[in-house]
Amino acid sequence: MKSIVLVAGLGTRMRPHTFTTPKPLLPVAGHPILKYILDMLAAIPQMEEFDIVVGHFGDQIQAWVEAHYKIPARFFLQQNFDGQAPAVALTRPTMRGDAIIIFGDGILQADFSGLADFRADALAFVKAVDDPSRLGVALVENDFVTRLIEKPATPVSKLALAGMYYVREMKKMYAAIDEQIAKNIRTRGEFFLADTFNVMLARGARMQTRVIKSWLDAGTIESWLATNRALLQRNGSREISTTNSKIIPPVFIADNVKISRSTIGPFVSVSVNAVIENSTVRDSIIAENARVQNSTLDQSVVGAGARVENFRGKLNVASASVVDGTS
Repeated sequence: MKSIVLVAGLGTRMRPHTFTTPKPLLPVAGHPILKYILDMLAAIPQMEEFDIVVGHFGDQIQAWVEAHYKIPARFFLQQNFDGQAPAVALTRPTMRGDAIIIFGDGILQADFSGLADFRADALAFVKAVDDPSRLGVALVENDFVTRLIEKPATPVSKLALAGMYYVREMKKMYAAIDEQIAKNIRTRGEFFLADTFNVMLARGARMQTRVIKSWLDAGTIESWLATNRALLQRNGSREISTTNSKIIPPVFIADNVKISRSTIGPFVSVSVNAVIENSTVRDSIIAENARVQNSTLDQSVVGAGARVENFRGKLNVASASVVDGTS
């Protein structure tokens, strides 16, 4: 089994941070978003290889993956951003057999047991939600999917697509992508995988669903902070010694962080080499090499190498920026 990880997006909803860092490498609860995804895939006993489709700052993603994982990885550059299906098609030259396909902006917990005995052609991982209007959904009859619909205008199903699929034989998917592109089957101008699977279903493929255990989204600044809170709550605290400071768990404080005369937490993650002095920080993400002084921050993100001084309130500051509340 291989995995196809789609991380070529520009991350426009995460700007200004994605102007300098690809979204999958942004920190959440002390680790890059991509780490949670690849750790989950690497734990599947049958997993042999990561096939990672990159675009924006793909060299950064490749360097990070190769430095942190022993599982072989191949990287494919998506130059034309015309949809998910063409991104998957890039992996065709080296792909054989079955694969897990996953989008790179969700942190999931799922059950992968029994895939070897799975008899349908594809599996969509789903989660029941109250309002699926912003998501793709699966229509199911008698335990089998009849159709996938991207962001339905009217409610037709509460089974939201979680951005992860299992395909038993990838050659069937590549053939469906070829037909989809030849017939120009698009949704909102792009070639979506939901339409690819609908082509497969029309060709006689069978698809089922499996409900995931949890689904955390990190696609916007607000959901990034919410995911940080959820992961800190789930994983517990990691703290270091501080000087004249109070730590309110759960927090993640990396090595080589300097904290003095400050109150940190709850729900704060601080990356390596950051400095926090004479400040109060709550419900925030402080990236590596950032410096916060004489400030009170809540629901804030401070980018890598940024400096914040004399500021009170909510802040979203890009890497290598300076914010001085007295100026």
